[in-house]
Amino acid sequence: MKVWDPVTRELRDVTEIRSDLVDVGTSDTTILSVPSGHTFFLRTINAYNSSTSDITVTIVDGTTDVMTIVVPAGSEKTITNIEGYYFSGNVVARASATGVKLSVGGLRTI
Repeated sequence: MKVWDPVTRELRDVTEIRSDLVDVGTSDTTILSVPSGHTFFLRTINAYNSSTSDITVTIVDGTTDVMTIVVPAGSEKTITNIEGYYFSGNVVARASATGVKLSVGGLRTI
């Protein structure tokens, strides 16, 4: 399958990938490494909150904030069919408190 890569401004082949489930802390935590010269298109987010309070998670492209989600206390949040978010740097996350595990999935250029 080919997709339009807005970074290189060309059609590129892609492969589907998913990160491992990663503990996200209050400082920047890499969820998925994006190799230099590649683009990652975010399609899904899975978050698990084991704490007794809601936790806000910010998803970051390298150093630029991309989106923020709230994960309710003691629950799971799954967001699918995401479109329009792409990363040329690593997919990074930080949370308002500890207790969140996060994974991302999507397409990466080959």
